[in-house]
Amino acid sequence: DIGSWKKFANSLKLRLFLRMSGKDATFANTEMSKVVNTPATYPIYTGNSDHAASIYLGSAPNNNPINENRKTRDDHRVSNTLIDYLYNPFISPDYRVTVFANLSEGTGDWVGLPNGMLSSDAAAYNGNGLANTSKIGDYFSEASAPGMLMSYAELQFILAEAAFKGYISGDAASYYQAGITASWEQIPLDHPAPADPNMTLWEWALQPWAATFETWGWNPASDTSIYEYAFLDFQAWGGTWELNPGTEMEQIATQKWVAMFDQGIQAWFEWRRTGYPVLTPAVAGANGGLIPVRSYYPSDEYSRNPTNVANAVAEQGTDDLNTRVWWDVN
Repeated sequence: DIGSWKKFANSLKLRLFLRMSGKDATFANTEMSKVVNTPATYPIYTGNSDHAASIYLGSAPNNNPINENRKTRDDHRVSNTLIDYLYNPFISPDYRVTVFANLSEGTGDWVGLPNGMLSSDAAAYNGNGLANTSKIGDYFSEASAPGMLMSYAELQFILAEAAFKGYISGDAASYYQAGITASWEQIPLDHPAPADPNMTLWEWALQPWAATFETWGWNPASDTSIYEYAFLDFQAWGGTWELNPGTEMEQIATQKWVAMFDQGIQAWFEWRRTGYPVLTPAVAGANGGLIPVRSYYPSDEYSRNPTNVANAVAEQGTDDLNTRVWWDVN
């Protein structure tokens, strides 16, 4: 579908223009405005149905790599950075935590694991690291789970930041809320739950909240689904729905990071560019207490392309994990 490819290409342009905006804001302003203001020439995503993803099949060797990985190991858990941000039992949480992470088998709650622990420390964490922390949500470890390349949610957060910084016209808050909504709706409402195909994924994931919702006034027999109630409750009480003066960039960048749950590399790129969310270095990291901001050039680049590697190192700085790439100016 050539129309879909055009939407992907132009949406991808906006990602790249924003990523280099710290280096050349004038160029970003000109190019982003050109795309946004002439949709007939430069169509972009208009909904979740437009996003670009690798569609994996249900069996090896064409299954999702996370699914293949989980066939032989069971020692990966969701980061406590994400779970602690989404799930605060003392206020109304962001219920995406219920699909991003499974309830831990030992505690029956959503519990994250600190990043970068030694395996022995991770195994002992919270009494029993494997039993008492949350696995990645079943949706993301299915054999046919999509491999997201660029989502509609990401595009909306790109537009939110661009509008906030004046690169494009439009209301940053509206784009921001559209990005959050798209992230919620990126998990299909009619997707069957892997653990119970008789229920949708959202119905199954939100079951632990059903009794609480009823005490808050939700009527299961009404026309409001548990998903709709959860989303409305998040909007009213979650604390992140409104774009608040003075914290706009932190909110936009952090919610974009959440929406990129299944795009780890892109989330890392955006953290490097914006500095949000505030992250904690790996507990047992081997980089002097710093989070890496680039990768090394591969060894075969040195052997096959030594002149240009030397030129790049001379211009950008030492080839190590702490030398920023050219667009990372903040």
